[in-house]
Amino acid sequence: MNLTYFFEILVYEWLELMPNIIIFGIVFQNFLRFSKIRTGIFIFIFYIFLVFCRILLVVGKDSSVFLTILWILCYLVFLKCIIKTSLTKLLFVLLNMLNYRSFTTILYTYFSSFYEGKEVRPYSMVISGIYLLILFLSYPFVFSIMIKKVRPVIEFSENKSFFRYLWCIPATFCLSYYYNLYNNGGISGFSSELKNVLFAVFFNMGAFFITWIIVDFIAQNHRNLHVRMENHYLHLQSIQYESLKNKMEESRRAKHDMKQVLRVAQSYLYNKEYERLKGYLDEYLKTSPSEEIIFYCSNYALNALIVYYKDLANKYKIPFEISIQIEEIEGIGDTELVVLYGNLLDNAMEACIDEKNKNPYIHFSMIQVGNGIYTVIENSYYGVIKRKEKRFETTKQGHTGIGLYSVEQIVKKYEGMLEVKVEEEKFWVSFLFYPMNEKEDRKL
Repeated sequence: MNLTYFFEILVYEWLELMPNIIIFGIVFQNFLRFSKIRTGIFIFIFYIFLVFCRILLVVGKDSSVFLTILWILCYLVFLKCIIKTSLTKLLFVLLNMLNYRSFTTILYTYFSSFYEGKEVRPYSMVISGIYLLILFLSYPFVFSIMIKKVRPVIEFSENKSFFRYLWCIPATFCLSYYYNLYNNGGISGFSSELKNVLFAVFFNMGAFFITWIIVDFIAQNHRNLHVRMENHYLHLQSIQYESLKNKMEESRRAKHDMKQVLRVAQSYLYNKEYERLKGYLDEYLKTSPSEEIIFYCSNYALNALIVYYKDLANKYKIPFEISIQIEEIEGIGDTELVVLYGNLLDNAMEACIDEKNKNPYIHFSMIQVGNGIYTVIENSYYGVIKRKEKRFETTKQGHTGIGLYSVEQIVKKYEGMLEVKVEEEKFWVSFLFYPMNEKEDRKL
């Protein structure tokens, strides 16, 4: 191999590597393990490694199967080293880019065969020039789909479960691609006929179109869930506002009543009827409501939520035991916190208000475990719990049953675990999640 051919391989490998690196860098920019400088060093090392492998294939026996397997394995190892995310997410993006790479390879192989009627050697400047032109025409379309559609879905941490199966879609197209290639004489044999090239064009367009539909559906599902969470939060805010109005009204009535009490007390005092004044005050203290501690935790939103449901429990004479042993709740927004605990307390209260529930009670406890928060909510329950595909269905009229689903998604987002138990006349929910970890990650 002469120096010119070595330089041509360097140029070709750079043209093949950079479009993938740009897309992976933007799609996973919030998941990089290292600084930009260190990541750049890793990319350069990976580039040298790919050049070395390409030279071995040129000097030795060419094998498309070997090259394909090597390409996938090398990229997976490299991406896993520099990107902190699940393997299935990496596979989903990688296989889509592999399908695009196969498409561009077929195109430049077909067009290079027309160059002066001669066979062009692999990875030459002619190949690189044709490849660059194909990238110029097709890459913006692929870039737009990956950045505008795939990237937002990748960044949804609660959507990890989708990618357990989603990567199988580009994998199916990838297998179909290579089945056709290897059964038609490899890249050169397949690309020699125009009908095969046109098939590759439409096949690749179909693959990206299906990817676009799937990720758009996932994004829409996420937006709908977010809207439902926001609506639930607004509902809880309205409940708190009504509670505040009631307390203000009670305070106004208390002030009015206090004026009457003071007038009577003043009358006894002016008439020096001290014994009757003492008896009157003793009687008033016995009948006046006792002051209740309304501070349960340092988070204002969660404390207001607990106070509301505690007052509601008192109204319906439902025993409500509260035990909170945490210092501060950091790393999670008030919206998610209120949705998380609001759904569970609302479900518990609904079950206890049921007139068929003869011995209602609610036990609510929170305790800090390292960077995590462990919560247990237990309440009495009368009725039949309905399940559908491992999920609990609501028994409330006019409700969609997304309460526990919202809770599960928030717990998963903060790398937690949720457990739901149903025993005879008892419903028990416990979960451990790590909002403090999110705060530490942001610091880093």
